Amino acid sequence: MLSMNLKPAQDRAGAFPVDKIMEYYGDEVIQLVRKWKLNDHYVKSLEDIMNKLVELTRAIIIITFGSYRQKSLDFFLIHNLTSIHAIRILLPKLPFDEQKRLLQIGLIGLLGNMWLQGMPKFDLEKIMNYGGPIDRISWDSIIEEAITSNDEHVPKIIRALLVIKDQVPDSLISHELIQRSAVMTTDFMKSFKDWEFGGIGNPLLP
Repeated sequence: MLSMNLKPAQDRAGAFPVDKIMEYYGDEVIQLVRKWKLNDHYVKSLEDIMNKLVELTRAIIIITFGSYRQKSLDFFLIHNLTSIHAIRILLPKLPFDEQKRLLQIGLIGLLGNMWLQGMPKFDLEKIMNYGGPIDRISWDSIIEEAITSNDEHVPKIIRALLVIKDQVPDSLISHELIQRSAVMTTDFMKSFKDWEFGGIGNPLLP
C-alpha cells in the first residue's frame, strides 16, 4: 500500500510545503487511496469500516515506531497516531459515506507526513526487538511515566496505544507491538532533547 516511486530532492529548506505534495505527487496519492478498497464492493458495514481502521492503525504504529532512530521520535508521524484516536471516536457517529471519507483523510494524512519527512525507512523488527523480555515490561510503569512526563504529547500517545490495545484483538494488532511502542515512547522521554522536526528520511520535494 505504501510502495511509491518518488523523485529525490536536490535541496530541502526548513519549510514544509504541504501544497507541493499534491502538485508533485497528487496522482500517486489518488491512486493509493483508491487501491485501499474502500468502495461499496468491499466496505458495506460499520464492521467493515472498523476493520479498515485497524489496517490504518497498524500501519501508523509500524511506520511511526519502526522508524525510531537514536532515541528520536518524529513529531509529525506521532500525530498520525494521536489523530487515529479521534478517528476511532468519530467514525460510529458519522453517516456511512462520511465514515469512508474520514478513513481516506486518515490515509492521506499518513502519506502526506511520510512524504514531508522524506519517506523514512521503517522496520517491524526494530519494534519487536526493543526493550528486552516482554514480561519485564509493565503497563503500570509505562502509565506512571506518561502521566508524570513534562511533555503534554506523551500521555496522549500512551492513551492512544492503550485504547488500541483494549479495543483491537491481539490477533489483528499484536499487543506486544503496542506495548513495545509504548516503551519506546517513555524511553524517548528519559533522554528527551527535542522531537525530530527536520525529517528522518530522504528529502523528496524538488
